[in-house]
Amino acid sequence: MLLVKSFSYTIDTLVPCHFMSNKIENIKKYINTNLINTCYMGYILIELLSIDRTSLMRTVHSNSNAVSSINIIFTASVKIYTPKTVVTDVTVVVKNGHLFGNSNHVTVSFSKLPIHKSLQAGMKIPVILGSDQMYETCDTKITSTGQLYIPDASEIYYKITEPLSADDIVILQKLILSLEDSKNILSTPNIQFFIDATYPFKTKQKYKHDTIPIVDLIKPNVQVDDYLCITNDIYKHEALVSKVSVLPNNEDVVEDTALVIITNLLHSCIHHREFLLNLSKDYNDIENHNMLWTIWSTLKK
Repeated sequence: MLLVKSFSYTIDTLVPCHFMSNKIENIKKYINTNLINTCYMGYILIELLSIDRTSLMRTVHSNSNAVSSINIIFTASVKIYTPKTVVTDVTVVVKNGHLFGNSNHVTVSFSKLPIHKSLQAGMKIPVILGSDQMYETCDTKITSTGQLYIPDASEIYYKITEPLSADDIVILQKLILSLEDSKNILSTPNIQFFIDATYPFKTKQKYKHDTIPIVDLIKPNVQVDDYLCITNDIYKHEALVSKVSVLPNNEDVVEDTALVIITNLLHSCIHHREFLLNLSKDYNDIENHNMLWTIWSTLKK
């Protein structure tokens, strides 16, 4: 997930006069050289956007090295990997009989699952990250547990406890626009192959319940009495949600306000379309990844 964050940092220098003679450029050079594309404060810093504040340069006279320091606040675009994030371009590595995975910003330790016995060194696979993650300051990668991503047919059920207000609808407008913009992904060359590849059933299934576009829920003071259900790899690219009058046995329900639930649904659909786009970019040479497609095919229901 890409975000924009502000950070504080202290830069030490042995040449304060030289540093201050071109302060902003020297700060930018330091950050780009030492912090960008590394871990800091629980994030991977991707790009320096601005230098927001600087202090005066101060020299520690009691220090025999006469080190001088300046405090800064800067803003950067950052990436954060949360549990269940899917990293699409992980290359399998075998070291001393153990499986690992490498991508630009993540090193993955694979969990011990039978399906991982099918993986071979050099394979490129999408990986869903686990909950054990470590960000070490100045490391260029985080470390995380993870497992091979496989098409997912699980269902999530929601119950709205409070309808949308007019103010809530204003808040949702930016997400609605993002959802509309993400429609372009569905016209990307080869995208249908990846929609089919991530479909979790061997044959096309009929919708079990009545489905409606998620955006049709965005109306003021409309209470939804039914349960809402979204199936992970079936409805998401279409931004559809199903309405269920009777909850299936033993199913957990997420109860929250319409604003929270619809926000989560919209984010989920946008991220799934972006996931499909990343697959189409990382695996555009489709025939060279037949082993991955075979593994997915054998695991479908």
